Amino acid sequence: MGLALRLIGHKKIRTAVGVSGIAFAILFMFLQLGFSGALTATAVAVSSHLEGELVLVSSRFLHIAETGSIPRSRLYQALARPEVLSVTPLYMRFARWKAPKTGRRCSMFTIGFPLSGNAPLSLPGLAEALPALKAPGSLAADRESQDKCGVDAALTSVEVRERMME
Repeated sequence: MGLALRLIGHKKIRTAVGVSGIAFAILFMFLQLGFSGALTATAVAVSSHLEGELVLVSSRFLHIAETGSIPRSRLYQALARPEVLSVTPLYMRFARWKAPKTGRRCSMFTIGFPLSGNAPLSLPGLAEALPALKAPGSLAADRESQDKCGVDAALTSVEVRERMME
C-alpha cells in the first residue's frame, strides 16, 4: 500500500490530470445515458398511448412531427380484411398557436382524429374532453401545453394555424 501511495503522490500534477480525465469520461458517459433515455422517452411518447395493434404510416414518414400522409383508400383496404375490426385516421403535426388576448405565440404538437367511434389514444382526461370537442372549431390542450403556451380555462378563443378556434 505504501508504494502505491508514493507513486500517486510522486507526480501530483500528472495524477490530477489523469483523475480529472477519468472523471470527465465518466461524466460524459452519464450525459450520453441521459440523452439516450430522453430520446427514447420522446420517441415513444405518442405511440405508447395508441389504442391499436397495427399502425399504417406513410412511406415519407420521417419522425412523429413529419408523418407524411397515406391515401384514405388504404384504410378501407385494411378494413376489408376480416381480421381488422376498425380503422381510425390519426393526424399529427406542429401548429402555430396565438392567444388573441395576450398575442402570445408558441408551437404546439397537435393530434387530430374523427370523434365518431372510440378515441385512438388513451390519454388522461381525453375521455372526459371528447363531448366538448364535438363542437366545430373546439380543441383540448394538455397541462404541459397549457403552461407553455399560456392556456387557461378562461380562454375562449385562440388562433391556430391562422384560424380562429372557439
